[in-house]
Amino acid sequence: GAPKGAVTVSVVADDGGDQVTVLSPADGVPLVFDAADWSDPQTVAVAAVADDYAEGTVEGAVTITLAATSGDDAAYDGAAVVPDAGVSVSIYDDGERDAVAVSAVAVRLAEGDAGGVGVSVVLLSRPDDDVAVTATLSGAGASFVSLAPAGGALLFEPDDWSTPLTLTLTADDDFVASGQQAFSLSLAAASAGDAAYDGAGVEMLPAAGVVGVLVEDDDAVGVRLSAAALVVAEGAGAKAYTIVLRSKPAASASVVVALSLDGDGADYLALSEETVTIPAAQWNVPQAVTVTAVDDDVAAA
Repeated sequence: GAPKGAVTVSVVADDGGDQVTVLSPADGVPLVFDAADWSDPQTVAVAAVADDYAEGTVEGAVTITLAATSGDDAAYDGAAVVPDAGVSVSIYDDGERDAVAVSAVAVRLAEGDAGGVGVSVVLLSRPDDDVAVTATLSGAGASFVSLAPAGGALLFEPDDWSTPLTLTLTADDDFVASGQQAFSLSLAAASAGDAAYDGAGVEMLPAAGVVGVLVEDDDAVGVRLSAAALVVAEGAGAKAYTIVLRSKPAASASVVVALSLDGDGADYLALSEETVTIPAAQWNVPQAVTVTAVDDDVAAA
């Protein structure tokens, strides 16, 4: 029934405001009923605090407790509130998820490009502790692809969890004609204080945290000559040119280059050697060959 005087009802969230904010009445201000409006309902409005944590749906996360007091009506001073257990509040997460996201599912590198290619990595929710994300390369011959920071190690802290960090991949020029090569970049997360970001169960985007890496080769098999043509005079001594391999051969393999003369007048020319053997360790060292015109005492037409 109607009270004899003013009745105040305090509204308190038992989490101290960490997860829920009381919007109405304003924090710390009670509801006030008096003899004139005691039967008019008053609204209590609450809102969930956006905390960046991936918590999913938490049923009964917070309880709103109400308590009545009155200095004018003893019947309402400390009166029972229905329900006496308070109002249970469930919180629904707004989309955060415990996951590590990578900006690419595949990258293409040019061998010898010192700038490399960058891949961004970011967490999708605030962790409870530092999270270490480590990237490793796998595939035959992957040692000529380097990662920066060193060891492919990235560290996310709770205060800057949403700032993307960059992995830079660089393919060194190995001077071997190996064609296009494919590797895999795998990411793993570890955290001493947050189980959701620790170990093999951490969600990775793309799936399994694997990024395809394709390296375009800039080397080719072949022999390079220092000159496309020589002019050699009879009896005037030899003219020289050099040959060098265009790419590095397999380890410990020597390359034998066969030389020959053909065409009109070839019978009147002489080579300093008919074969040149180039050791693997000297593949990029020019080898000299000389051509001499034999004086045949014949006036050519």
